[in-house]
Amino acid sequence: MHSRIRSAAFATLLLFGAACGSDTGPSDPTNGTMTARIDGSSWRATVAIVATYQNGILAVAGGDPVSGGTRTVGFAALATAPGTFTIGGTGPANGLVTVGSSTWQAAAGTGSGSITITAISATGARGTFQFTALPVAGTPASGTRTVTEGVFDVTF
Repeated sequence: MHSRIRSAAFATLLLFGAACGSDTGPSDPTNGTMTARIDGSSWRATVAIVATYQNGILAVAGGDPVSGGTRTVGFAALATAPGTFTIGGTGPANGLVTVGSSTWQAAAGTGSGSITITAISATGARGTFQFTALPVAGTPASGTRTVTEGVFDVTF
């Protein structure tokens, strides 16, 4: 199950990257709003927000342009109803941060955090998220990334 959630989060980030990577400029974040603090600094998804809800898996990602590429924050959770979903340990959720080619992840066995979904339907979801992510092997990431005060309100 955890590999399905991890795959959903990575797929969402890939979709997000495709939406942000066009030569025509950044996409309009018309699928909702997504904000957080990354390592204490305010962050808002400004180039695109991608959200999907399929087979009981909610996956959300958003990004903003930074030097060297796009900074993306994403998460996924197995959620058939509102609730709080644990990231890390054996929890059914994960979180990701990417900056250019560097990736940090919080998932089963690495990092920690939670996603709280306050509303979810066939057309949208909203809630909060927070996590501490560790570097993914094979990327130039180092240290940790701490995402706090995350808020999302998205449509599908």
